[in-house]
Amino acid sequence: MLTETKIKSLPKKDKSYQVTDGDGLVIEVQPSGNKFWRLRFRFDGKPAIYTIGKYPAISTQQARKMRDDAKALLAQGIDPREVKKQAKAQRIALALAEAEKAFTFDDAFADFCQRDDLPEFDYIGLHGIWSWISDDNRKIFVDFNRRKLAVGGVLYNS
Repeated sequence: MLTETKIKSLPKKDKSYQVTDGDGLVIEVQPSGNKFWRLRFRFDGKPAIYTIGKYPAISTQQARKMRDDAKALLAQGIDPREVKKQAKAQRIALALAEAEKAFTFDDAFADFCQRDDLPEFDYIGLHGIWSWISDDNRKIFVDFNRRKLAVGGVLYNS
C-alpha cells in the first residue's frame, strides 16, 4: 500500500506510468507530473479502467473508499463507469433546469426599467453596451429614457 510520502515523491517521466496501491487501485503519474487514481478491473470478461480522480484532490483514503464502493458495484454486476456517467448526466440536467429558472440580464433589465418607484434621473449613461443589447431591450431603454430622464438631463451613449 502506498503512503502519502511515497506518492508525493513519485517523479514524472517521459511516459505515463502506474504504481500499484493494491486490489486494483493504482496511481498513474503523467509526463506533466499530474497524478490520477485509477481502478483496473474486468467487466464482462474485458479489462477496464475507472478513473477515480486527481491526486491530491482525492486523498489516498478517499481513493481506497471509492475503490471499495466500485468493487461493491462490480460484485452486483454494475459497471462503475456507467454509474459515474449517469451521475454526471443528472448533475448536468439539474444545472440546466436551474439555468432555465435563472433570472437573466435581459429579464432584470426589463423589470428594472418598468419599476414605478424610480426617480427622474439627471444623468443616464450607457457605456459600450448599445451595440450588443437586443432590439427589444433597445426599445425598452428608449421608453425608459422618455419616462425617466429629467428635463435638461444628459444621456451618454457610447
